[in-house]
Amino acid sequence: MKQDINGEIARRIQQQDEEKRKEEIKRRFESLAKPLIDFLCAEYHPHAKITIDQTSAEIVAGEMAFVTEEFLRD
Repeated sequence: MKQDINGEIARRIQQQDEEKRKEEIKRRFESLAKPLIDFLCAEYHPHAKITIDQTSAEIVAGEMAFVTEEFLRD
């Protein structure tokens, strides 16, 4: 029984640590994203987007788009 209680306490502590880590990542992400959003609003039209991956950043300003699910197959 004592082992069950200790295991549950350890799981709760681990869960709290994970939640704190996620909160910190969210704060960091927001602090990095805000200057990019400000830049995009100041320099480009409202339809422009920034796409970022691990090796590049790209400003995308689509001229035209058409979306359909008409031809999707199950």
